Amino acid sequence: MYIDKVPNRTSRPTLLLRESYRQGRRVLKDTILNITHWPPHVVEALRRALKGETLVCADDVFAIQRSLPHGHIEVIMGMIRKTGLDRLIASKRCRERDLVLAMIVKQILEPGSKLAVTRAWHSTSLAEEFGVADAEEDDLYEALDWLLARQKKIEAKLARRHLSPGDLALYDRLKTDLRVRPIFLRTEAHARAHTFLCLLAYFVEWHLRQALAPLLFEEEELQEDRHTRDPVAPARHSPSAKQKKAARKTPEGFPIHSFSALLDEMATRCKNWCRLDNVPDAPLFPRLTDPTPYQEKVYKLLKQYPVEGNGNPR
Repeated sequence: MYIDKVPNRTSRPTLLLRESYRQGRRVLKDTILNITHWPPHVVEALRRALKGETLVCADDVFAIQRSLPHGHIEVIMGMIRKTGLDRLIASKRCRERDLVLAMIVKQILEPGSKLAVTRAWHSTSLAEEFGVADAEEDDLYEALDWLLARQKKIEAKLARRHLSPGDLALYDRLKTDLRVRPIFLRTEAHARAHTFLCLLAYFVEWHLRQALAPLLFEEEELQEDRHTRDPVAPARHSPSAKQKKAARKTPEGFPIHSFSALLDEMATRCKNWCRLDNVPDAPLFPRLTDPTPYQEKVYKLLKQYPVEGNGNPR
């Protein structure tokens, strides 16, 4: 038996389960069943079974040991690399740089005290991705001291990379719009380092918002920010912004989100740690959840985002 795919001019192909046999020199075939309307995965399973493959349920082969939200971490880490912020903070990877970058990602996602950070980043893939799962509160404060010692050098590099009017606007916004959540810190030096870390986090967030603007209420949010700073100035929205906000969808049909809601949507892509079932000593291996069409759109926008001329390394 085999599955025969019969083309149709005006509709999808017909799928027939058939059996062939010889009658003299002629090869004849009988149709046993029309399976055109079967689900594709069922048709594929039948096709493989007819070829003699041994099929088993995935649940009988692999077991998922742990599943951590990952997509939002992946998005922010990707922009950090794309802007070159990791190399700008330190040209070579080190423990302190990993801790600072992990704190930057956490600051973008959900600001909190350093103790809260070390407790919360285990609920996502963040600690694993930067190799800081063993970090404690004191390690973060030491990393802040390390960052503060490098602040002038990092600021000088940032200033040299303001190559376009857009970057100058970013620099102005960093100076005036930086929102620092009140956090209780041990010393004045730690407070200065934390403020600088917030600035670096906003640098990454600004570039993310620019890249993902087609999926965000970006124009409205910017107008609301301006209106908040200058209550006399009326809030103005472009016609395209009004249309986007009214439709709540892009022309392609993707939903329009706030920045935080977009990150929440990306977080549903998980990093799953799996092992062979019934083999307790089998090593774990990672398996990412397949991205949804919306998530694929986000990744596409991030890849298309022009690095040249946006204050990024050439």
